Amino acid sequence: MVISMKNKYLILITLISLKLGLILYYFLTDNILFYGRNINAILWFLLGAIVIVFTWNEQQRVKGRKERIQTVFIVVVIGLILYFLSGLILGYAHSPYSLSFSGITRNLIYIFLIDMIKIYYRTALINLGKKQFINYAVITIMFMALDINTYLFFQQSTEAVSWFTNFFLIFIPILVRNVLITYLIVTSGFLTAAMYLGLFSLTSILLPIFPKYDWFFTALKEMLIAVGVFVAVNNLHIQKTMRLSRNKFRKKKPKYVLITMIFVLLLASFVAGFFKYFPLGIMSNSMYPNILRGDVVVVRKLDIEEMQNLQKGDIISYVLDGTYVIHRIVEVYEDGSTVYFQTQGDRNNTPDIEFVYFRQIKGKIVARVPLIGYPSVWLSETFAKSTPNVEY
Repeated sequence: MVISMKNKYLILITLISLKLGLILYYFLTDNILFYGRNINAILWFLLGAIVIVFTWNEQQRVKGRKERIQTVFIVVVIGLILYFLSGLILGYAHSPYSLSFSGITRNLIYIFLIDMIKIYYRTALINLGKKQFINYAVITIMFMALDINTYLFFQQSTEAVSWFTNFFLIFIPILVRNVLITYLIVTSGFLTAAMYLGLFSLTSILLPIFPKYDWFFTALKEMLIAVGVFVAVNNLHIQKTMRLSRNKFRKKKPKYVLITMIFVLLLASFVAGFFKYFPLGIMSNSMYPNILRGDVVVVRKLDIEEMQNLQKGDIISYVLDGTYVIHRIVEVYEDGSTVYFQTQGDRNNTPDIEFVYFRQIKGKIVARVPLIGYPSVWLSETFAKSTPNVEY
């Protein structure tokens, strides 16, 4: 079946409309029971069926398809092997997925099969649309929106973690994954992208143990493997499509990837709080006019001696009932060897009821960057189904 250009656009508009409807449905649904696995699966199966009916004979021509698939397989498998070997040092934890026959079957349907439908559906959108960067970007953003929303529905943290931190440590891996998948589809076709995502899905579903990483290093693992896949496939793509000489090929190698990767690692480490300084996003105007909603403050971690030197007027970050608070010290008290503080928001009329002790203090505010925290504010208020983790 050959699809005319007019029908292509009609199909493309229909598919995008369905996709946008799916995104809006996810965004506007407050009751997670109606957002459950079954409805999610039914929607994707319906979209998959529509795509298959209209695009089954529309094949994407790719030079060196087998070689590209093998390259992705080798890079991802090596990355996963190194990841699992690291558990010999860090220890292992049990898989959160059911390993019974029925459990594995359900996860193969709800996770692996739906992942493959998403890849095929994205491939159809890319192949039916114009070969332009703006189209690729819009499609990538649409799938990112679904991934971010799905993650936040099922990974609500109960720890005192900054939404600003969550935003970057959730957003960056999802961005890297979706950009890579779109790139693989555009340059190497459906099967190459399916190989990449499928290996991650099957590993999660079938293996009984995982290295005992925290969520930061788990995300970092995926980003490093994604960078490796991109470098390998991009080099292969240049060789196959441009037929460059060896010298010219060396010049075309993406040397900027290493710089970008180092920058991303440093940024993620800063956001995760691995350095002496770390950022926090501001969710309210309790410190108005000195610190505003949507700002980001830089917090400097303090040792015991530095905490003892805190003075009236200092602005500190501390944790109260699992929530980060940023308020100003208005009184310093000593009870024998114990030092504690009374705090107050600059906009508040009365001091805070609870006193603050050393064990609660996360650091002292040393800098403010206006407005750049608004993405985390939006993310918190849009997706949070319970009290936000951060409230100032």
